[in-house]
Amino acid sequence: MTPEEQLKYFDESYRIIAKHVLLNIEDKVYIGSATDRKCRYCKQQRPDVSFKLKAHAVPEFIGNKSLIANDECDECNERFSRVVEDHFGKYLGALRTIAQIQGKKGVPTYKGRDGKSRVSMEETGLHMTGYEEDPIYELDLENKKITITAHRQPYSPMGVFKCLVKMAIAIAPEEELDDLDHLIQWIRKEEHTFESFPYSPLIALQQFTPGPMPYRGVSLFLLKRKTDSIDVPLMQFAVAFGNTMYQIVLPMPKQDQHLLNKPISLVFFPIPFKEDFQYGRTTRKELDFSSSEIVRDEPHVMNMRFKEASKVDVT
Repeated sequence: MTPEEQLKYFDESYRIIAKHVLLNIEDKVYIGSATDRKCRYCKQQRPDVSFKLKAHAVPEFIGNKSLIANDECDECNERFSRVVEDHFGKYLGALRTIAQIQGKKGVPTYKGRDGKSRVSMEETGLHMTGYEEDPIYELDLENKKITITAHRQPYSPMGVFKCLVKMAIAIAPEEELDDLDHLIQWIRKEEHTFESFPYSPLIALQQFTPGPMPYRGVSLFLLKRKTDSIDVPLMQFAVAFGNTMYQIVLPMPKQDQHLLNKPISLVFFPIPFKEDFQYGRTTRKELDFSSSEIVRDEPHVMNMRFKEASKVDVT
């Protein structure tokens, strides 16, 4: 499908009900009241719950420094950080370093399985250190390419999907929260099991654009279909940061019941910039996050190109 066809599809089928393009960390954007504070997840208010922590509406580790949730209590904030955001952070792994995504403590350093091999962002640029027992990268001088093979820390695929759902709920208008209550209850559950929400598959669409930070800042889009007469899922959510955009259909069994047993093809959300293909074309694929089993030691292969290489005397 061409970019023009993508735009036409979403223009005819959906309206954007929430959008944030976070470019300047100094420009704070607040969701919810700063005085009459009520948690949109557990529905509790002071004094039953506290709001002392600064709650980032979407994870800080994807580069969000400015979208703050006044409507997320400390208990839910701690729970989401541990139960869902941790899995997404581990899934991204070394990509956060390669893409130079600023987290709470700057760009994180990726450490190999041996604890010695690493990829880090220094003042002089990207530094990679590998050893024979864990080489971590391979240098192809002829084709001017570096292949980095990192390994993700143990994560739950369902936990990753829950994190994307949580981001969508965080920016949803208040009038949509009643319809999203079944998802709120699901992401608040500590366990990641199929029994906790018997909905499958949990598919995310991923678009990866090579080059230095093609997605500036963090962009978030929540879409809702214009009318129930259109055979498309009720809600879709997309988040873009670094080199990657992730897109999901929010599981809405009740509202999307008329779509059961109908062939539905998911359309990739248009990327918010014009491609010049200077560093290579955008790649697109489907990711299945349905499994509740913990994935361990999963290899994550990334390729980088360079203009020239030179030997440096480090003695």
